[in-house]
Amino acid sequence: MEQGVKLVGKVLTPKPLNKWGVRNILRAAWKELGEVEIKWVRENVFIISVKDEHVASKILEQVPWAVMKKVFCVVKWPPELALEELELDAVPFWVQIRGIPLGLASIENVQRVTKEAGKFIAMEDPGHARGFVRIRILVDTEKPLFKGCWIRRDSNKETWVEFRYERLQDFCYRCGRIGHINTECSVEMSGDGEGKCNGVGLRVCTERRIELRKIYFGIGWLTTLPPQTYLGFVVGISTNSYGIMRSLEELRSCTIDQDS
Repeated sequence: MEQGVKLVGKVLTPKPLNKWGVRNILRAAWKELGEVEIKWVRENVFIISVKDEHVASKILEQVPWAVMKKVFCVVKWPPELALEELELDAVPFWVQIRGIPLGLASIENVQRVTKEAGKFIAMEDPGHARGFVRIRILVDTEKPLFKGCWIRRDSNKETWVEFRYERLQDFCYRCGRIGHINTECSVEMSGDGEGKCNGVGLRVCTERRIELRKIYFGIGWLTTLPPQTYLGFVVGISTNSYGIMRSLEELRSCTIDQDS
């Protein structure tokens, strides 16, 4: 498949996984999307070729994928970059910020709160009555997951806000990094810094329903648009079910059902 879109995927684990097993899991997950060619290139890294831009977008919008309970990150391969120049250890996650007062859920405050968690990508309209703010951030998996922080209220009191990561797979409860578990951890610990994770409570329940109407991308609120892909995920879908997870040969895939 010489023409089309090139993607690169990486299983985030220090242990080499069986390349045939990884390919079979991905093929099973993506077979309904369209024609996809998957080639092993080096340890835990795969080149993914697709003919259709729409198929590539569907794969990217559901990152992170999961393979054998490990995070599988997929990025688009721009023709002007070498394979070695691609950032494969930074993964976009949807994150729920819980405990933040509605009056403090402005874009400016949320960007300030998430500064240590990762690079801000987008934010859903905080006006939804679901009890949390939902954001998309780029997480550096070389660093511990950010579990939360204290924020100051108008009354000069402080409130603890916590971060919960959607579609989070194996991570180390000891050092808080993605890609290995406690028994495989070789990181020297110097104490638990504020906000750094080494415990439970970071995963979101695997099944829920929300309404996705407005998302802020740093250029303004986008709403009531046809389905489009921005930075690897779909926006502009009104009244849908999102985040319904299902298991497929140890791979969890997320579906978005659009109303007609």
